[in-house]
Amino acid sequence: MKKTVRKNKVRKFPYGLHDSHINHIKVKEKKFPNAKVKFLFNDGYYVIRNGEALPVQGNLSFEKVDLDFSNVYIMKISKTNYGKIEGRKYSLKKFAKKFPNVDMEIIDTTFDGYHCKLSGYLYKKGKIYEFLMDIC
Repeated sequence: MKKTVRKNKVRKFPYGLHDSHINHIKVKEKKFPNAKVKFLFNDGYYVIRNGEALPVQGNLSFEKVDLDFSNVYIMKISKTNYGKIEGRKYSLKKFAKKFPNVDMEIIDTTFDGYHCKLSGYLYKKGKIYEFLMDIC
């Protein structure tokens, strides 16, 4: 039997979003599948240089986004943070339109060849929700 081993390959990304707060999401549709998604941050984000995270005041854009496969999941947090999930799935386009001004704290970011997944907390009217955003 052939053995397959997954090797962890660490990519060096030029920026870090951990602890960044998105306060506005803009979606600009262009000819399919080339939408542009822009995040505006409260306090910017971080650029990684020589292993050090340096703060940057600015915004971040994703280009050539396929909106047909880009979604946002919003979930209620239970008392134990485990168990039954209640929530809603939005297309990224609908989410940006329904919640033009948000407070989304990014806790984790994962990149691969075609997707960027962001997860963290959404603060809304004194309540805290979990979110998972998938940008294709």
